[in-house]
Amino acid sequence: PRLWPLVTHAADLACFSLFIFFTDPTSPFTVYFVFALLAATLRWQVRGTMWTATIVISVFFGFGIYFGIILDDPEFDLRGFIIRSVYLFVLAGLFGYVGTQDRRTVREMSRLATWPETVRDDTESLVRDLLAYAAPLLDAPKVILAWSEIDTPWRRLAVWDRGVWTHDRQSADAALVNGEIRERAFICRRGPNGRTLVQEPNGLRLALWEGHPIDADFAHRFAPGTVLSVPMQGESFTGRLFVLDKSDPTLDDLVLTEIVGGVIAARLDAYYLTEQLRQASATEER
Repeated sequence: PRLWPLVTHAADLACFSLFIFFTDPTSPFTVYFVFALLAATLRWQVRGTMWTATIVISVFFGFGIYFGIILDDPEFDLRGFIIRSVYLFVLAGLFGYVGTQDRRTVREMSRLATWPETVRDDTESLVRDLLAYAAPLLDAPKVILAWSEIDTPWRRLAVWDRGVWTHDRQSADAALVNGEIRERAFICRRGPNGRTLVQEPNGLRLALWEGHPIDADFAHRFAPGTVLSVPMQGESFTGRLFVLDKSDPTLDDLVLTEIVGGVIAARLDAYYLTEQLRQASATEER
C-alpha cells in the first residue's frame, strides 16, 4: 500500500518511545531513534529527516520534563539526558546533510535519464540545445564546448552564458589546455592561475598539479572564477567541455561532468554519422 512506509515509520517511533518511557530517557534504547532518523532519510530525504527529528526531539524532551520535573525522579540523570539530547541534535543535522546530498544525486540521475532526444538539421542548433540542458544539470552559470572535427583546420567554440548563446569558429593552432593535462580532467579553483587539481588515471582521486592549465587568451576572454574541464573524444571529433564559475566544484562534480560530456559526444557523433549517411545517399542518387 502507498501509505505503508508512513505506517511502519509511525509504528517504529511509537515502539521506540515506549521502550524509553518504561526505562528512562538516558537508557541505551535511545539508539533506536537513530534507526528512525536513518530510515526517514532514506525514504524521504531531508524533509523526512527534519520531520522525524522534530518528533523525536519533542518526545525526548517531553520524557525529560516528565521524569525530571513532574515526577522529580531522584534517579533521573540530568547530565546523561543533556548529552543524549545533543547527540540527537547532531545526528539530525548529519542525516539532514546526507538527505540533501541524496536528493541532489537523485535529481541529477533523473535529469540524466530523461535527457530529451535532440534532432536538429545543423550543428549549431544541436549544440545549443545540448548546452542549454547541460548547464542547469551541472548547476553552472557558464558552459563552453570546444571541439574540432577530424581533418579540419579550425575549432568550433560554443558558449552558453546564463542563457546567452554564442558560437564561432577559430583557428585550432593554439591549444586551449596545457599539453601535460590535455587528456585528463581537472578542476582549477580561484581563477585560471589558481590551485589546479587533476584527476588521476583511476578516476578516484584528485592530485595537485603545478602550472597554468588553460590558454592565456582563453582565460582573458572568459575571465573564469573556477574552471572544471573534461576531455571529449568522439569518432568524428575531439574536444573539451568547460564548466566555468561553478561554486566549490568537487570530484563528484567532475564525474558528473564526464558523464554529461559523454552524452554530448554521443549526440554529436550520431549527428555527424547521420550527415555522412545523408551525403552518401545523395551521392549515390546522383
